[in-house]
Amino acid sequence: MGAWGTKLYQDDVTEDVRDHYKDQLKRGKSNEEIIKEMLIEFDDYISDPDDEPLFWFALADTQWKLGRLLPDVKQKALEHLKVGSNLERWQEEGSKKDYEKRRKTVLKELEEQLNSPMPEKKKIRQYRLYQTDWKDGDVYAYQFHSEESKEYNLYEKYLLFRKITEGEAWPGHICPIVHVYRWIGEDIPEASMVTDLECLPMYFHETPREYELKIETKSKSKIPSKYLTHLGNIPTAKYPIEEKIFEDASKSTFSWKEFEGGIILSLKLLKKIDGISLI
Repeated sequence: MGAWGTKLYQDDVTEDVRDHYKDQLKRGKSNEEIIKEMLIEFDDYISDPDDEPLFWFALADTQWKLGRLLPDVKQKALEHLKVGSNLERWQEEGSKKDYEKRRKTVLKELEEQLNSPMPEKKKIRQYRLYQTDWKDGDVYAYQFHSEESKEYNLYEKYLLFRKITEGEAWPGHICPIVHVYRWIGEDIPEASMVTDLECLPMYFHETPREYELKIETKSKSKIPSKYLTHLGNIPTAKYPIEEKIFEDASKSTFSWKEFEGGIILSLKLLKKIDGISLI
């Protein structure tokens, strides 16, 4: 039994259903559209005798609380509550105390709730998703300005990076993916310099190494524009001879808040492992 308690949402299935439903509302989808898609996407749950009641319980409960309970969803949940199909698992696998608690406290209360007047429809704040406006090939100079950078004689110095593509960050932000270069300078150089520079590894512990860095950005206001200088667009530049391209979800990722610390760590590893000192 994939539950860690008797409460309705102390279960993987019900958590998945609730969270997915709310997430889709925040993406601007209609109630009916979401249910139509969920009946397909959650077929593994619906076709499983143990998980099907949980699917309808979570969906009905979440819809009711948000003022969106559909008649068909209510009917399905009440049917499972009436026959007590979910209780069989608790009777077989749980303690007598847990069984009674599940029956009287959780499922009985859910049944009473679903048969009571539904609250007014609640307003759902939709996601405000960021979309990078950087073009592939855009080259930027970034100026160090953190307290940590002072420890490594990097304060007010510059590094270079170039956008090579873009990737997604939950729940749908489109963020730049860059190559950072093995270069630290006192002054801002020409963009064309990157054509001859080697890239800085972002992950050192596997061969081939990973060089791509996704800069997770959730709002334009979070970009440290004061410390960024756009140098121009270089359509082609030197790529690492061997580069491990990870699936986007597992790619090296820094937020702007983490950016300097992450770069400093990579520079330290470059010095320790490859003997190349830029700091």
